Formats: sequence, structure tokens, C-alpha cells
Amino acid sequence: MKMKNFALLAVAAATATAPCTGAAQEPARSSIVVTISNLKTGSGQMHCTLFRSAQGFPRQPELAAKRIIGTLSGRTATCVFQGVETGPAAITAFHDENSNQKLDMTLGVLPKEGLGWSNNLKVWMKPPDFAQARFMVGNDPTYIQIRLNQR
Repeated sequence: MKMKNFALLAVAAATATAPCTGAAQEPARSSIVVTISNLKTGSGQMHCTLFRSAQGFPRQPELAAKRIIGTLSGRTATCVFQGVETGPAAITAFHDENSNQKLDMTLGVLPKEGLGWSNNLKVWMKPPDFAQARFMVGNDPTYIQIRLNQR
């Protein structure tokens, strides 16, 4: 009886680690490297947010696919998103100069800190929509340049 249980356990363990030939193929994944310029200072934090659809873009970062804090080097910054599925995407970036984890605003509508979007959109009075900021992520790394808009 013990030998029979051991044999069943060994077969179960072997099949659990064996490759599954009928499984769905993993989606292609890549990276997005974002270089941000036109920072007022070299201090604070650079917040980058990756959206995969129009839902929440750009005012609801909690609905984004990924949110990261990039690295600053002088008056430029870099954000790298790893493991990104291929397809449409849009990015927002803001320079949190005082590291308070939010975009500071004047009168609740005008940004006090540098703010930018993929495709280097320059918009005033309202943020762009997803279609304007959208770009395609392919199998190879995608390189994006964002120049912050400053007030």
C-alpha cells in the first residue's frame, strides 16, 4: 500500500513540473525606457505612470497599469517599465520637486510642478486624452522622450 501511494505521488510530482503543451502562449513582454527632460531642479522625485487604455487617463493614476518613481540625474530623469505587454500605451510624468507624493496645483487647476505626457504633447487648460498620448509597445524595448511642461 505504501509503495502504491509513493508511486502515485512520484507521478503527480513529475507531471506537475512538466511543460504543458496545450497551454495558452504567454503574451509578448518588453520594456519602456522613458527619458524626461526640462526639470527645474535635480531634487525631488520623478513619478511616471503607464496607462494601457483610456480608462482613468491621465487624472486617475490608481487605474493605471503601472506606477513607478524614476531616477534623477541632474535636470533629467529616467523611468523604466519592465515586463510590459505589447500593445497601446500612454505615459504621464511629473516632477515631484518637494517629494510630497502628489502633483501640487495652483488654484486647484494649474500645475505648480513640471508635467508631461508621451508624444510630448503641449496642452493648456486641460490634459490630453489617451488617443493623443498613445504609442505602441512592440517586442523590442520602446524608448520615449518627454519634455516637461513648466509654468
